[in-house]
Amino acid sequence: MSDDSPVTEKNYEPFIKKRFEERVSLELTHTYLCRAIQKNQRNPGKQITALTPLNAIQDDVDDSEAVTSSSNPDDDMEPCAKRSRASENPENEKFDSIKSKDPISCDPKIYDPPGPKSNIDSDPVQFETVRDVFETQAAPLMDRFQDSVKLQDIPDILFCRRISKKFCEKMEKVELPTRRLTVSISTDFVIVKIYNTTEEFESEPMEIRYQKIEKRRFDRICRLELYEYVTSEDYKTIAACDIFFLLQQPDLELQIFDIHMLHDDQYIDISLQKLILNLLGRLEHKIHVEQFEYMYSREELYVPNTVSNYLAQFLRAFQAGTLKKIDVSVWDDKEILKGRMYEQIKELNFKEVFATEQWKEMEQLDDLEGVVPKDWDNLIHLKIVNVNTVDENDLKCILNHIPKHADPFFQVTYEKLKDIAFVKAAFREHGKFDVDPDSTEFGFGLKFYREVEDGRVLVYKLNSMDFSICFQKEKPDCQLFE
Repeated sequence: MSDDSPVTEKNYEPFIKKRFEERVSLELTHTYLCRAIQKNQRNPGKQITALTPLNAIQDDVDDSEAVTSSSNPDDDMEPCAKRSRASENPENEKFDSIKSKDPISCDPKIYDPPGPKSNIDSDPVQFETVRDVFETQAAPLMDRFQDSVKLQDIPDILFCRRISKKFCEKMEKVELPTRRLTVSISTDFVIVKIYNTTEEFESEPMEIRYQKIEKRRFDRICRLELYEYVTSEDYKTIAACDIFFLLQQPDLELQIFDIHMLHDDQYIDISLQKLILNLLGRLEHKIHVEQFEYMYSREELYVPNTVSNYLAQFLRAFQAGTLKKIDVSVWDDKEILKGRMYEQIKELNFKEVFATEQWKEMEQLDDLEGVVPKDWDNLIHLKIVNVNTVDENDLKCILNHIPKHADPFFQVTYEKLKDIAFVKAAFREHGKFDVDPDSTEFGFGLKFYREVEDGRVLVYKLNSMDFSICFQKEKPDCQLFE
């Protein structure tokens, strides 16, 4: 029958095929189909067809049916977190205006496609019948994915993998051209950008936006391919599962992985990070990531019983030795804390981060916002450290170490070391300068020489915005001063 024929218990295939073309989920398609047939049975004069817009039949569709999970949705939540995170303790009511809302279930079983479903007498068309049509429609796509996959194929791959266990296993074996992955988290949506190169401004990423919307659309905006999915209230769950899918391939070589939050007027729920980590925990291999960009949230410093950072857990999921650089930042919460009496209850704890093999074997830290404590015992092994400030105490601490990368060099950059007096106070009596420290010529651009226990000499080259340390290759050709 044609697409404009009424949807019935016998004429259902055009409706299912249309929903497949629109990439409506298997679960929602079955729900919409049953509602459409039931409405047609009740209202013979106003018939729903495959061409009828979904918003005409979705008024009584329960969005919770869009994501199937074998677990209770409240299981494995973050501490003190339920769907509304209502304040059962009156003392916690003062945090309601700033704390993150609506954490998701973090049970990794939620990633699995819907399993076989038994027949339900009240359903005019059974769930497995809908799945059969979906699999038939997806078969040609499967053949196409056997060839070289392009970025624009990824939304279809993500969609097909949710049809059944068989399709999921096939999709997981498809080699994706993912080289850079950026995840932007907001209160009402999640954006995933997928690049096939590390050059953000020279490539055309695939952008997928996850949020609760009325319809799916495809646009090309400024050469950017944008997909919006029809999702349920659990759009964060779908986003987390898709992100895991992009990360799970054993042959993946991800050059940049970036997770950050967007601006908002309250702390942003990041429970999808925990779900991603729980899923990564099911893998038998570690993820190849060369550069990790991670944004911290300070929510746990102000809101009791809250976990808002997972840097250590992500590091443990990466291959040690492959990870070369970490770039950390902090979500700007100045506006939401401004003028409010919130007491900081703890400090960010990096003990677990410093203990990971991934941290110990990486080469570069970028921390221009002062997130990481300047514990030089846990920084001196790096090759490059980019921080916001360096003071006299930092210089004194660095003098107590021989950098791992002094051959060829260890470098620290900073916005500015304002006072040359810091250098004189920290270094004097520990070695010799190439400029008289008591002269008017003493200033940045100087070199400092320090002999270590094994007889080698370390050379410190200090400028106003950076300094480097290396082993002396040849003796200086100038007078040295203590």
